[in-house]
Amino acid sequence: MLTGEDNGHDLGPYGLGTVRTIRDYEKYAGIHFKKRAFQKWTIDDKPPPNPQFETEEEWENSFTRSFYYLVTIHREDLPENDYDFILVAYDDENGESIFSKYIDGGQLKNFITHGHQIHYEEMFYIEKEPSRVVFWAHSSERGWAERKEINLKT
Repeated sequence: MLTGEDNGHDLGPYGLGTVRTIRDYEKYAGIHFKKRAFQKWTIDDKPPPNPQFETEEEWENSFTRSFYYLVTIHREDLPENDYDFILVAYDDENGESIFSKYIDGGQLKNFITHGHQIHYEEMFYIEKEPSRVVFWAHSSERGWAERKEINLKT
């Protein structure tokens, strides 16, 4: 339906219509069907219409994209037995956080009790590519453990 193909189905009053194009709708809603992407305005649940751009190129470059990375935390990197949580953060080249998450609960308890690795994965939308992932454990008795970094720009 969104590609405008004639697939032999008459949708009657529920069709796309002829007043506006699909591109008009994409610009209004902050959605790019071909890229399967969204503008930050839309992700932040702000109502349409989305901000307008001067050129088609600016509009094309205004979309976030998904980022996926699997972090493996080894027990020898965090050897203590009293962590309350582990912060996992994705930072840009200036050390500014792009995205962060805390590991706690059952996953952390299993890590401490059985000495297994933590395979932490997260998919999130980005406007800017992270340059490193940081994991940093916290103990209520000792404070922050040694900060570990993985360079993503290799």
